[in-house]
Amino acid sequence: LFNDESRSVFIGNVLIIENDSMGSKRGDIRCEESTFLFSSLENKTFRCERNVKVHDYRDNTSILSKSLFYDVQEEYSKATGDPYFKWVSGNKTTEVTADILERFDKQSLMYAKGTVIVDNGINKASSSLGIYSVEKKIITLFGTPKILDKASGDEVSSREIIFDLEENKMLLKSDIQGSISID
Repeated sequence: LFNDESRSVFIGNVLIIENDSMGSKRGDIRCEESTFLFSSLENKTFRCERNVKVHDYRDNTSILSKSLFYDVQEEYSKATGDPYFKWVSGNKTTEVTADILERFDKQSLMYAKGTVIVDNGINKASSSLGIYSVEKKIITLFGTPKILDKASGDEVSSREIIFDLEENKMLLKSDIQGSISID
């Protein structure tokens, strides 16, 4: 532990527990090193490094990455270094990998940017931008996304692909190209 007036550094098995304004446990963050920066009493940020694991109890999601930046006041986080996002509900699981994951908790949105891959076990889609709506439990892919049916090998592209995580369904919107085999 290192501590001065503007920052505290924790090294080892770091556990950060997040509570909401009512004191209920919202989530936790685990990592090997964390630096808390205090520019004022209201403005607090922290960075977690190495083996970062974030679990959000509100929507049963988790993020794994090499690095995470979090702004407490803005409720904004940015995961870099091979970030991986996992959503689980019952026997349904959807996994997302990207170059960058940015979560805006006040807006209940998360952006996946760069090389974005979404895999729900049945289909695997790729794009350059994905937006996850926490409230609606959907992921919308933009940037000429493509989707691959893992069983048949059929591939389809569209201007926009929407994954409904609760229903484990997808919707292709406008400029659809490709073919799908129906048995």
